[in-house]
Amino acid sequence: MGCGMRAQGLTEQEMSALVAYLRERQFPVDLAAAPDAQGQRLWQLCPEGWQRAAIRYVVPLRVGREFLGVMTLHGRWIQEPFTLEDNNFLKVIADQTATSLFNLRLVQRLARAQQMAALQTLSVFFVHDLKNLASNLAMTLQNLPVHYDNPAFRDDLLHLIANSVAKLDGMRGRLSVLTQALELYCTKTDLNEVVHTLLAALRPSLTVQLVTDLQPVPPLHIDQEEIEKVLVNLVLNAQEAGGSSGEICVGTEHRHGWVVLSVQDHGCGMTREFMEQALFQPFRTTKRQGLGIGLFQSKMIVEAHQGSIEVESEVGKGSTFRVFLQC
Repeated sequence: MGCGMRAQGLTEQEMSALVAYLRERQFPVDLAAAPDAQGQRLWQLCPEGWQRAAIRYVVPLRVGREFLGVMTLHGRWIQEPFTLEDNNFLKVIADQTATSLFNLRLVQRLARAQQMAALQTLSVFFVHDLKNLASNLAMTLQNLPVHYDNPAFRDDLLHLIANSVAKLDGMRGRLSVLTQALELYCTKTDLNEVVHTLLAALRPSLTVQLVTDLQPVPPLHIDQEEIEKVLVNLVLNAQEAGGSSGEICVGTEHRHGWVVLSVQDHGCGMTREFMEQALFQPFRTTKRQGLGIGLFQSKMIVEAHQGSIEVESEVGKGSTFRVFLQC
């Protein structure tokens, strides 16, 4: 768990305060009888909220110095506080849980490393395709002096050059996403201005109606160029999901210390199985001609900004992607 976790009856601010408090603790804490002033203030902040959420005891999940999350418990039915033995037992359970979570994280990191190694191997084939495209383009250009006076040849040549350059640039861009570390160059940025300008440039090429709902948001310290890539990926994906008709809604809002950028479509949607097992994974896509790189790239960019990206989707009704960027 973390600051983004949800508990029925608690606001994001209250959950964030709870997590911040538990980061500095090693043992279970009774919020109703916290041993320190900070814990007492936390309970006094919203006792009704903790009661609605059925939370009285909170236990940090830690492995060494690494904080992994929070385990929460309601009070006893007999209304008696936990004993020292109870707290020690909770600590044992929390340590075992934290160890399991940490091992799972290590397995995920190992899988990620293996995946990236496989992708870098695959990049060799990308380079091979790049060389073939470049060779074909070079040979065609060699024929230019001989056949230039032929109008049909000139038309074919221009078409070949345009397609080849687009393919070369697209393959290069996809390859760089897989093989290079992401470096951010962050500046103070007005996200609404970025969205407005970028969408104005995209509108002529879109086949669907574009609707915006840009609410006032504070300036962000972001890499504008990289965030633009995220928005482009999400908008183009939304258009492909919705086909030649429909509507895409792009919005911004300020929510509990986060700026949220959302892109909503009313297209084909995704199954829960696909979202849980394949979404945001490279080379996993529902598109017939896609490579599954766009969302993978977007997730990398957002996480490099210490943000997160979430999705809600239902088959036949569409999808909503939300990018959370910290103020």
